[in-house]
Amino acid sequence: MPGLRFRFFALVRVLGLLAVVCTAFAAYAQNERPADERPPFQLKASSNLVVVRVVVRDGQGKPVEGLKKEDFHLFDKGKEQSITQFEVEAASAPATNTAVTAGQVSSPQRVMPARFLALYFDDLNTKNSDMIQAREAADQYLAKHLVPQDRVAIFTSAKVLTDFTADEKQIHTALAKLHASPRALSQFRECPDLSDYQAEQINHFQDDTEIDAWKIALDQMAHDPTCPKGLPDPEGYIRMQARIMVDQVELQARTALQELERMVDFMAQLPGQRTIILVSPGFLSQTEQYQLDRIIDRALRSQVVISSLDPKGMGLLMREADVTQSYTPTANSGVIAATHEIDSSREFSATDVLAELAQGTGGVFFHNNNDLKAGFGALGGSPVYYILAFAPSDVKPDGRFHNLKVTLSEKPKGVTIQARRGYFAPKNQAEAEAETRRQAASDAVAQQQEQIREAVLSTTDSTQFPVAVSAKVASGKGNMRELSLFAHLDAKPLRFHKDGDHDLSTITFVFAIFDQKENLLNSQARHARINLLDAQLPELFRTGVDADMTFQLKPGIYRIRGVVMDSEEQMTTFTQNVKIP
Repeated sequence: MPGLRFRFFALVRVLGLLAVVCTAFAAYAQNERPADERPPFQLKASSNLVVVRVVVRDGQGKPVEGLKKEDFHLFDKGKEQSITQFEVEAASAPATNTAVTAGQVSSPQRVMPARFLALYFDDLNTKNSDMIQAREAADQYLAKHLVPQDRVAIFTSAKVLTDFTADEKQIHTALAKLHASPRALSQFRECPDLSDYQAEQINHFQDDTEIDAWKIALDQMAHDPTCPKGLPDPEGYIRMQARIMVDQVELQARTALQELERMVDFMAQLPGQRTIILVSPGFLSQTEQYQLDRIIDRALRSQVVISSLDPKGMGLLMREADVTQSYTPTANSGVIAATHEIDSSREFSATDVLAELAQGTGGVFFHNNNDLKAGFGALGGSPVYYILAFAPSDVKPDGRFHNLKVTLSEKPKGVTIQARRGYFAPKNQAEAEAETRRQAASDAVAQQQEQIREAVLSTTDSTQFPVAVSAKVASGKGNMRELSLFAHLDAKPLRFHKDGDHDLSTITFVFAIFDQKENLLNSQARHARINLLDAQLPELFRTGVDADMTFQLKPGIYRIRGVVMDSEEQMTTFTQNVKIP
């Protein structure tokens, strides 16, 4: 099998966000305490471990700091639980660090990212006019308040408009591209023009034509000139339209939440403070409640905060105020009152998902306010969160919802407590075991990432398997030079995980570039995933494993730090200086 090679994949390539790799190690290097001073919050894998992020605010709405484990009481279905793990999570404050080189204190280091802010614009449910107002408010807020250690990304349901960046021009350009999706339900009008909530009510109460949802639909069929006339079964036609609408609503809710879940999983790999702002008018999510609870649980375990902003502001919600409608409810038979009632119920039900995501993860729900720019400012994150974890006793794998309540031993007047509403028990024992395996795998990945991070920042070299490194310099754009680094790993000492007659391993290659003042300028990482039959191993041992990475640098002297690690946590680290003419 001559010429056996392995393809390499970026360490963090979820949603195409390769650029994050280049900032992750730098953020750790500049904005976190040394490893021996930083006890990380390590959640132990357990099939029924429940994590609760809590924000405590005083009467003026300011977060309360300095609370301890014994200040909290946590109840599951009214029964107090023992808080087995407790952590105070404080937002990273901008800091000016200094580096020591040859006994000299250098000038302040470059500010590196401490906060990752992902703006997720729900283009499936947001009207275009509201989307434009929201994007302009975000643009104005970020232009004024973005600081050098921030990284911002812009997402929609189907696109990454920009990956994490501090480039204000790139962020502005991405925001300018925001519009309602062509797939949005608001782009399509049928007659009767059912709201999503109205369609669900009709679908659920198919024969009760006296409820408000039916009254409105029948009135429109009778008085809207755009509706089909002379139908032999108008009620059957309405039922069909309602069923189509319900199917579309459920699909769009599932799509929106799946994208949010992928974003949470991705951001869990990033350092520093991590916040997602969901910009959405809300959507009906009752059929996706289990997925919603899973998102909250994953965000809590990964310490990712989700806040939400309703771009409607104080806009009128009633259909008779919508000038784009060809029909307004008639005054007879109480249809106007019924329309008010159904639209109010729809608003409450649709925005519940926004409130639940924010409350459950320690975020903020900004709504009923036209100052959207202030809204983005309010959603940047609390300076302090309290992370409580407990293993509830006697939880049956029946899929039932467990209400949670958090109280304080002493609660001064005006103090409010924000925490998740509850959690779902696993549906069955198989699901409980699968969740335990997922948590264990997530913990293992986090532990490996921490080992690599510490190795990159260390200056100690180690050799657990042979790695040869070479460098090549070529002309780049303008006054830049292109530095290409090549690593060759001798595969003979590798340890493999056996899966039947297959040998599995994942090799991680990392190169980091430091300048003469020990500033971490850039870093890249690659994975080589090996899955071979026993008979193929001799060829691997003969050829080895290769990786290459390219950096754009100015002329100067740099320190190259390399780390190579396999799945069994064997590691080789090395340092090499390079001069770029």
